[in-house]
Amino acid sequence: MIPALACAGGATKDALRAALCAAVETGCLRLWDAQFALFLRQQVPQAPRAILFAAALCSRAAGRGQVYLDLTAEFSDSPCKGLWQGFDDWQDWYAKAPELCSAGEGNTPLVLRPGRLYLRRLWMDERKIEAEVLARLEALPQPPAGEVARHLDRLFAQSTLQPDWQRIACALMLPRRLGVISGGPGTGKTTTVLRLLLLLQALAQAGLLPGQQGLLRIRLAAPTGKAAARLSQTLTAAMTAPDLREYQALLPYLPQEVETVHRLLGLRSDGSARQHRHRPLALDLLIIDEASMLSQEMMARVLDALPPAARLILLGDKDQLASVEAGAVLAQLCAHAEAARYSTATRQWIAATCGCSLPAPEQPGSEREQSLVLLRHSYRFAQSSGIGRLAERIRLGQSQGLAEIWEAADLRLFTRIGAPALDQLLLHGWEGDPDAPGYLYYLAQLRAGQQAGLDPDALAQRCLQAYTNFQLLCARRDGPWGVTALNLRITQLLQAAGQITAGREWFAGRPVMITRNRYSLGLMNGEVGMTLPVTLADGQRHLQVAFGSGDGGIRWFSPWRLQDLETVFALTVHKSQGSEYQHCAFLAGEEDRELLQRELLYTALTRARSRFSLALGGDAELLCAMIEHSSARNHCIFDPTQERAHA
Repeated sequence: MIPALACAGGATKDALRAALCAAVETGCLRLWDAQFALFLRQQVPQAPRAILFAAALCSRAAGRGQVYLDLTAEFSDSPCKGLWQGFDDWQDWYAKAPELCSAGEGNTPLVLRPGRLYLRRLWMDERKIEAEVLARLEALPQPPAGEVARHLDRLFAQSTLQPDWQRIACALMLPRRLGVISGGPGTGKTTTVLRLLLLLQALAQAGLLPGQQGLLRIRLAAPTGKAAARLSQTLTAAMTAPDLREYQALLPYLPQEVETVHRLLGLRSDGSARQHRHRPLALDLLIIDEASMLSQEMMARVLDALPPAARLILLGDKDQLASVEAGAVLAQLCAHAEAARYSTATRQWIAATCGCSLPAPEQPGSEREQSLVLLRHSYRFAQSSGIGRLAERIRLGQSQGLAEIWEAADLRLFTRIGAPALDQLLLHGWEGDPDAPGYLYYLAQLRAGQQAGLDPDALAQRCLQAYTNFQLLCARRDGPWGVTALNLRITQLLQAAGQITAGREWFAGRPVMITRNRYSLGLMNGEVGMTLPVTLADGQRHLQVAFGSGDGGIRWFSPWRLQDLETVFALTVHKSQGSEYQHCAFLAGEEDRELLQRELLYTALTRARSRFSLALGGDAELLCAMIEHSSARNHCIFDPTQERAHA
């Protein structure tokens, strides 16, 4: 049984309990973190108080996405300041509490490494990822460079870029069983992966892919249902490109479905997985999109279920928000991506297959970097784009001298925004600018579609598309600037404006998001649907909820069949990953300061296709603090001082 903390009784002679109560009251620890420490003392009563308090902080760190507790760090900028003087004696903990912590051997709940304290499961996941990644970085026999170049010439016939990083990415995914392709918004990650799949299948069909017998068995996955649906739709649309006519015969041999990682692994409600080391996935190639959202635990599970001979390719934006759970595997795999520290052998392969010569780096990178590519050219944002320029400044942590960028036509900054200005933004967007609508826009499209007598599917297509023209993003769910409060505010605003029906849970125009995978209905976590009036077979008009499908069609559901959903006028930035909106507004209040980090702002900004509004509850200093505060996570999957350079 987990012991209760029981802080309400006032002063206590129990020094550990007193320290934990003070930590919970100041927000340094969660209640669960404190109870974890008490549970460990229950198991090992003689354990020193410092170790037990460190264990509570380690649990707190994991809850905040960190893989381990840095025992050498100071708590000067956190609620923990003053509660503990540090852990200078951590080297002695092996002897003082061998039942609680070890260097990794045994089954102690804590793993103690120099200056770092882990929960055992996170340490084991870290070691699993390290071993699997290093094994997949071993060089494979390469297909004939001439044949690779011939296919790349056809697949990228329309490209005039030099160097063409999309083409280079395809070439560098061949020599190893692990590859990583990173890039910001609009850099062509999906275009690249489609051409990579065609290249690999063409080589396999011709018997030119060493070690491969016949065509590749390929599966595509993404961390969330929304990301999976978006990749599926984008790939389906990209397959019709005119420059792929020569490869039409291979298209049926590409995956027709993108699944969630949870479904790929067959994760059960008890946390176990159907696919694992002793029952591996039946595939030759696995591609995971939006890999920045993969937690360390999920990456370890994927690698555990992957056959030793299979290839793994990760796609994502290394600068986006990491998983809400512990770890930031993609970010670490992408270390030094900008530098393109390719060895002589790698640059020779690029020259032979891509026809371009890259400059030699000052020092070649590690084996990991030889199959790492950063896509650098944005096809979405022109050089004059304020969104593109601001995204780069945020990514680099440069908070000064932004006034000129905010004058760009596609950006607006609202400081100390009040209720009237916020309501104006939510309803009307930027008045006079049709590319920056508010929520009234999609409701106007709904009414216009009804007046035009559109059939239900056409009306649903129109409304779902119109709804993506504006999205409000928040940093958190709770609080005055959170999703819950803003969803209620927007609903009331639209009711007061006579745009939606008041007093009903379900109304025409209600946008809803699925919050849990519903495989029986084919609905995934994160999918957005639109509630619309439809005439059914009985001749009566009823409200039905329309969701898009991967093939461009519409799926209809009765509201009463749907569970685990919420109104989605406002959305957290985390939930928005993998989506794009014509006009995106990010609302950030002083109350959210602890959450307002560079990666959060970058992710919110890069959801916008054409217009971006930043609405601050404070002054411009809050923006500077956001840009300067990185949420970089600690991880030691690879020790940079020990990564072997590629000769």
